[in-house]
Amino acid sequence: MNINLVAYIDANYLPKFLICYNSLQRVFKNKFVMHLHCFDNTTYSILKKYNLENLILYSKDQFEIKEAISQKDNKKSYEYYWTYTPIVLEQVMSKVPENDLVVYMDTDMMFFSSPKDIFDELEDKDVLIQPNNFSVKERWQFDPIGYYCTSFNVFKNNDNSRKIVKEWKEQCLIWCGADFTTGQFGDQKYMDFWRDKYSNVRETTTVGANIAPWNIHKYDVSTRNGKVFINNKPLVYYHFHAFKMSFDDLSYIIEGDRDNHYEIREDAIENIYKPYIKEYKKVLETLKKDPEFLEYIGKNPKGNVGWYSENESWLGRIKTYQQTIF
Repeated sequence: MNINLVAYIDANYLPKFLICYNSLQRVFKNKFVMHLHCFDNTTYSILKKYNLENLILYSKDQFEIKEAISQKDNKKSYEYYWTYTPIVLEQVMSKVPENDLVVYMDTDMMFFSSPKDIFDELEDKDVLIQPNNFSVKERWQFDPIGYYCTSFNVFKNNDNSRKIVKEWKEQCLIWCGADFTTGQFGDQKYMDFWRDKYSNVRETTTVGANIAPWNIHKYDVSTRNGKVFINNKPLVYYHFHAFKMSFDDLSYIIEGDRDNHYEIREDAIENIYKPYIKEYKKVLETLKKDPEFLEYIGKNPKGNVGWYSENESWLGRIKTYQQTIF
């Protein structure tokens, strides 16, 4: 059974993707194929030159569809991208063999140990979905954001999974945004009803999966013999939601970009964020040797997301941890 990982990025997420991909290559011994959908020509061109192992690249003209493109002018960039989660899943499922595993995953993550335990949980089910596992501090997010997270969700390529993804795509094409007044949120809140609506859908219970700013307060974090632990379980992957580093001067914030704000404890900073920041700087140093990426930095030195300007507000409240971390 082959494992197909599905993701999409633009040039602003290029460093994050490379960190995610490199960490998977280090810790996951199972063979996988990464299907990466590039929302701009810069990303596609640069990664073509990298010629990374087990990576299949798709340029935007290979996966963007007219039904979504027609909505583009009325959406923020991230809303437009979210619309494509089930779209690219469906496209990849149509190309790979029956019963292959197809995983949608975010790329603002770093893997600290193998995700094998996640895959083992699927057993005879068709779909495995990841809960947000909000901490007490973030419990208010359950209702507006949703119970589940699109970070790492596994689908067995069969009729049942394809039906679920098809209906999900239809829902996202009708509405996929960040307007909480609708009672929905992006692509992910549709998932709240999957276990009641569909058969053979299971919720993952793997401790160490989807540890994130919204649930890190639930756990003690430590490093033992070079491995990071959440309480007494290995950290599988950390979801670096809301982390941002400027491409030009490497200033960064860990507690939240845009409208997000999280309190991150020192044990998480020391054991999780410090290694990530080190990798981020290393990746950016390599990318800056590429003339195409340097040209992109000239146009977007702070790495603001997509085509909208709201993200510029993060500059007014940037908190640099250079003194406490490096």
